[in-house]
Amino acid sequence: MVYLNNALDVSDKSPEAKYYKGRVYYLLGQTEDAEKLLKEAIEKDVVEAKLYLARIYQDGGDYVSAQDLLEDYASSEDVTSDALGTLGDIELSSGNFESALNYYEAGLKLESIGNMPQLMKGKVAALEKLYRFDEAKDVLAQYLESYPSDEEASKELVFLQTR
Repeated sequence: MVYLNNALDVSDKSPEAKYYKGRVYYLLGQTEDAEKLLKEAIEKDVVEAKLYLARIYQDGGDYVSAQDLLEDYASSEDVTSDALGTLGDIELSSGNFESALNYYEAGLKLESIGNMPQLMKGKVAALEKLYRFDEAKDVLAQYLESYPSDEEASKELVFLQTR
């Protein structure tokens, strides 16, 4: 917590600083301050701020505003595989399985992927929720080729083979 509070003491007034401070306020649970700074960052074209503002809206039950921001963010040129994985996780936890699957697949299509396990396991979970067990089994088998020591995934593959 000390590090987070120290980050708020930085005197930088740039749009990027507002984005980072907005994230810190979000992590500290100070959503009003976070929302204000994130909106200011978005006005200055800091696209990443849309993800955190969407989380604030989602936490507050404003799913329509959250969804609009997420879709806008996901279609930007600045989107990363990590962000798409996070978007997929948010949608999956919200019960929007088709949307989650789309985010995971979009992340897997990017040139630079820093979170392959998250994206592949998320894709499997979304496919399972959509009752597309054969596809889920295929993706999980591919995943285990790259990550054979993942015992949880191995157990999940056994489960999928019974479907």
